[in-house]
Amino acid sequence: MVLVQQLVLRLMVPLDAARGMVLQQTGRTLAPLLRQRSLRVGVLGALSVVVALALVCAAPLLVLTVTPLLLGVPHLLSDLRYLVVRQQLHERRLLVALVVPCLALAVLEAQLSWGLCAVMVTVLLARASVTSRALALAVCLAAGLLAHQLGPKAAITFAHVHNLIALAVWVLWSRERRVAAPALVLFLAATVMLFSGALDSFVLRPAALSSGPWALDPNSFVQTLSLSDHPIWAIRFVSFFALAQSIHYGVWLKLIPEDDRTRVGIRSFHASYHALARDLGPWLPIAALLLTLGFCTCACWGVGVARDAYFRLALFHGPLEVAVLTLLALERRALRREDSVSAD
Repeated sequence: MVLVQQLVLRLMVPLDAARGMVLQQTGRTLAPLLRQRSLRVGVLGALSVVVALALVCAAPLLVLTVTPLLLGVPHLLSDLRYLVVRQQLHERRLLVALVVPCLALAVLEAQLSWGLCAVMVTVLLARASVTSRALALAVCLAAGLLAHQLGPKAAITFAHVHNLIALAVWVLWSRERRVAAPALVLFLAATVMLFSGALDSFVLRPAALSSGPWALDPNSFVQTLSLSDHPIWAIRFVSFFALAQSIHYGVWLKLIPEDDRTRVGIRSFHASYHALARDLGPWLPIAALLLTLGFCTCACWGVGVARDAYFRLALFHGPLEVAVLTLLALERRALRREDSVSAD
């Protein structure tokens, strides 16, 4: 692990050197973005939607197959950093001791019911009034009954909703809520275009639906991501998921980190790594890097197996997000950023 950490630190040197060269050439042009956090975050949010939509129109199946292998584990790490460590929930031992086994079972058995159990345990342990917790438990039970009625569609519905949770977290995290408006408007417009058929000429063309060596067969995505059995609507749902998932990754890997930190300007790769190691310890980021490399290496022999393995691992984080947001709502706590933690 020590050798890997040293290698990572050495890799930061050429990356920061390249970054310095780019800034030297574009510094004057990009000065407003570099100096103003709100402007930078707003532009990055809007660009993330535009780029995600362009990629989905070009190759939706490739986006769905490859993106999770490259960005999936880093986004799980960000999830833990900002929703657990930044909120100091890891210090509540009873909460960790009872919720973690539920999340682990959600991974091992791939059942939404275990994720719901994690949320219900969190509700019971919330520092809130009996009435508030009783109402939250009633909502959980209603959600469980609805999931039972939906059957296999319940997991698909939750997968779509989970992608949207990141946008809600970003809005709540933003220092200035208005900066998220352009991205939200663009995302809504892209969603309407996808489901209205305005983009069918892109997402339904044979080249977009061909699997190829690095993309899975479209039928596999339709079975796991579509809420409709109609062939055209099925592809629209799959394309929408690809769009929302790409934005979901962008929120956790770039937008929330930008809004979180105390420093207004941009941060070097070296400083970003040290901040990550400060929050999570030196070994967890290294383990995440090795895990990502492992999934990518596995994909060289079987991209479907690698993708399925990642998503099996990631089954815990959707319920984790719901549990944390529920806890914070019950306890009437705002999301804690870097400066609020440093001030403690």
